[in-house]
Amino acid sequence: KTIPKRFKYDHDLLQKIPAEVRIHRIPAFEGVKRLFEWKSKVAGKPTAGKTATASSSLASPSKATGASRKGMVQKLKDAITLNLHTPDNYAFWIWPAIRAGAKIIKAEGIDNILSSSPPGSAHVVAHHLQRRTGAHWVADFRDPWARKQWHNPQMTDFKRNMNERLERKTIRAADRIIMNTREMQEIYRGHYPQHMATKSTVITNGFDPADYLDLPTAPADNQGKIVLIHTGTFYRSRSPIPFLTGLGKAIQSGRVARGRFQVKFIGSVGAFANDIAQVCREYQLDGDLEIVPPVPHRECLLQMSRADLLLLLQPGTQIQIPAKFYEYLAVRKPTFAVSAPGVISRMVQESHVGWWADSENVDDIADKLAGIDAFFAGQNGAWYIDDAIVERFDGRRLVEKVYELLV
Repeated sequence: KTIPKRFKYDHDLLQKIPAEVRIHRIPAFEGVKRLFEWKSKVAGKPTAGKTATASSSLASPSKATGASRKGMVQKLKDAITLNLHTPDNYAFWIWPAIRAGAKIIKAEGIDNILSSSPPGSAHVVAHHLQRRTGAHWVADFRDPWARKQWHNPQMTDFKRNMNERLERKTIRAADRIIMNTREMQEIYRGHYPQHMATKSTVITNGFDPADYLDLPTAPADNQGKIVLIHTGTFYRSRSPIPFLTGLGKAIQSGRVARGRFQVKFIGSVGAFANDIAQVCREYQLDGDLEIVPPVPHRECLLQMSRADLLLLLQPGTQIQIPAKFYEYLAVRKPTFAVSAPGVISRMVQESHVGWWADSENVDDIADKLAGIDAFFAGQNGAWYIDDAIVERFDGRRLVEKVYELLV
């Protein structure tokens, strides 16, 4: 109930969990949310989607003052809500999870706690459970917490300070710490040198080899087009606009023929729908882009296996690699990474798994697309990815590394 309804789920993935694994689902307290919903209903708040008429925009000064008061009340309500959701939107799950977790640990004789973030609330719960039960605690940072490199519009000063405090407590109290990339570990070493030197290790994301056993291995016949696929949701700074602009410029300059690239976005485009439509109009890309709603994981892998090239977008951070990168590797198709210079550019270039362009430079994106076009037009249009590179991210090996951290 506490996970946003906008998220799309593939419930078939639950079948991968072994039958002997017990899952305890702990609902969150949602009293504050329900209170605001009730107040809005009682106050007769207008239904979302209604627009003001022309006459209403010419309101009298008294009405304008009333609207201003309502705006101030809304801002106050937003400030209260944002700060109550500290460290994140799952804050009201923390105490129910602590109470339930302590009972489960004692009843089952559990020796180890593994918490994984985001959300940071998971580490807050684990810290309290460690203090109550004495269990060995491994804290896994899949993304940075207080050290995020991207702008979060919902981050108030109070929330930022609390996140820094809670992160500091986690780093100090956890028995072992997992960082997702070497670059991320180095950032945290600068803030917590003593603890990171003695307790931290790097274990990356990876893929489940079982998902790829029976995927088609023969190259798809894409009829002279280069099929380029991006999977997943666009949100916050993960915008497709620089990539589409670069493609438009490459076509406009004549370096890439119109229709040569067939781009598919599989998943939600979120708040970028209007921006995408505008760029497509400007560069006449409507025939080059297809937006596919979210599909089950299996179908997504099949689509990826039929592509020529897989698109990775990661602007705004130099220390993170999205989980989809490892799935891209597993289908053994080259990646076109459009990101900030950092861990992704290093991985792509050192491992020879594709092309990289600077997400802040649309001319660089256009140049790389022209180079990709030339590569696929040549005699060596099949990209080879070294088995040793792929095997480094085999999920079975990575789980063994986590197991070694337990007691």
